Amino acid sequence: MDSDSRPETDSAQPDRHRPIVLVVDDDAIVRRFVGRTLRRAGCAVLEAADAIDGLGIFRAHAPNLDLAIVDFMMPHISGLDLAAEIDRHHPGFRILYTSGSMNCVAMKCIAHEKPEAVLPKPFTQSTLMARVKGLVNGLEESAPKPDAGSLPRAGGPPALPAAALTSSAAELR
Repeated sequence: MDSDSRPETDSAQPDRHRPIVLVVDDDAIVRRFVGRTLRRAGCAVLEAADAIDGLGIFRAHAPNLDLAIVDFMMPHISGLDLAAEIDRHHPGFRILYTSGSMNCVAMKCIAHEKPEAVLPKPFTQSTLMARVKGLVNGLEESAPKPDAGSLPRAGGPPALPAAALTSSAAELR
């Protein structure tokens, strides 16, 4: 594992007065931009360079996380497959998808069903923070936090045709 693929985490203990956000993006420049923007806004941030590391971090910190920001198109395992695996264990967990391409069927489905859950690249700091605040505030008002038990389905990834998946979620297990 090289230095760009190691998860970056905030060293402070979780402060429940500030959101804790998982950022998963294979592009180190984008990942650092998002992480830096969130930290400046007062969020605690956990970072991963791929879906496998992202899932490991999610599993370790799920009870404390408020949101995951996931790049839709990553090598080997897509952001959609990562989100499906998260939703399998923590239904309704809030995910913000980022993508440089809105042309694939799966992204179009998500954008149609949950436009607040999609952030096209490139984006500005203000656009990112507006979307994050909207999702986190929605979480605080209406959605339960993930825990070890099962939660009612409230708004995980939308149902998509099997052909829309870009890789096997079984690889995440």
